[in-house]
Amino acid sequence: EKLKFRYKDFDVSFSIHVFQYLKNPKKTFDEMLRVTKKQIIITAPNFIWLKIKSLFGKDFRKQYQYCIKHENVTDDVFLKKLGERHGIKMEIKYLSNKFDKIRGLFGKYLASEVMGVYNLK
Repeated sequence: EKLKFRYKDFDVSFSIHVFQYLKNPKKTFDEMLRVTKKQIIITAPNFIWLKIKSLFGKDFRKQYQYCIKHENVTDDVFLKKLGERHGIKMEIKYLSNKFDKIRGLFGKYLASEVMGVYNLK
């Protein structure tokens, strides 16, 4: 939440699978904004996919229940809200090593990860 870098020190900053664990993701995003000039990229688990996956097996159900209790629920809505407070235009992308042919149509439901790309300029 308090990076030891100067204002706009980096062209691009990114976070990979961190935001689901943060106590205050908004404050962390604000700090990323402070040190970044052009673009912020955040990837996180897609809880929508995890919820759907939990319907198909006991082990997945346990994982989902654990995550709901101990992590921020991350999905496209979560990532959009981070940028909306600042009026930042962003793009959502869905990532997965499976279902690549139909992920473009049903990515929200089939992709294990969601990525927000925030273009600052």
